[in-house]
Amino acid sequence: MFEPSATFCFREVQKWPWRSRDEDTAVRVVQIAPPWFPIPPHGYGGIELVIAELTEGLIAAGHDVTLFAPSGARTSARLIPTMARGLGLDMTEAEKASVFHASSRAAHQVALDLHADLIHDHTDFAPDPGYPIPIVRTMHGPATAISVVNACQMSAAGDHFVAISHRQRELFTAAAAARYGPGQHIAFAGMVYNPIDVAAAPFYPRAAKGDGVAFVGRCHWEKGPDAAIRIARAAGIPLKLALRVTTDERPYFDTVIRPLLVASQGLAGYVGEVSGQAKDDLLGQARAVIFSSPWEEPFGLVLT
Repeated sequence: MFEPSATFCFREVQKWPWRSRDEDTAVRVVQIAPPWFPIPPHGYGGIELVIAELTEGLIAAGHDVTLFAPSGARTSARLIPTMARGLGLDMTEAEKASVFHASSRAAHQVALDLHADLIHDHTDFAPDPGYPIPIVRTMHGPATAISVVNACQMSAAGDHFVAISHRQRELFTAAAAARYGPGQHIAFAGMVYNPIDVAAAPFYPRAAKGDGVAFVGRCHWEKGPDAAIRIARAAGIPLKLALRVTTDERPYFDTVIRPLLVASQGLAGYVGEVSGQAKDDLLGQARAVIFSSPWEEPFGLVLT
């Protein structure tokens, strides 16, 4: 079983002073990231990309930021590793839950010793009742039954939530009302779209565009890669399919995606997982991007 490393690392970190700041405007912010992927991600990792961009933006605005994340994160923040590496998602659900809560619990404990003004938590771990540091949580996923229950319970404990789209907020609010009756069950602080560093996003002129389309995402039915292949075949347009395939997703790839690729007779091509310049080129040179998610995804970051 993997063990969190935050407590060990803090023996060194606790001797570091907070950076000098303007006491009237700056805030001591703790960002808590999930333990799955590096920050910023090397490939797949929409949440991790959001955390990376937000952290750099907060520092540029003059705030003092400590980031709890897997070791090796490239960040201007003070980094406290929660794991020796990003663990990925190739674990059983029981292992994921154990690691997730152990790393988050350690991060919340260390945040107390740092005397943080605010915690921005990107996990769904709830500390013990009476936890003294204000917590704001970004909702990165859909309004599932468990996520709605967690949001209502955490709101009752004093936490606040940030939606990533107006529609996501509507869906969470409606689901909470359906479960608990009318009323404000989830404490929303507001809505903030997922960020992207426009200055770092290369521009591809029309002359650089090819004839094909692109799909980027996880190899999972909820992302709709099968629909993307069918759409491309129906339109007669070449498709480059960039997929991250985990161990759990391999059966779906072998039984659903691979046969569709074969049936496309070369019209649809699988290029694996892409990142960095390869991802920029794939998207920038595509005639269009296919976003074929079959459900109301709250904010598909690939669309930015």
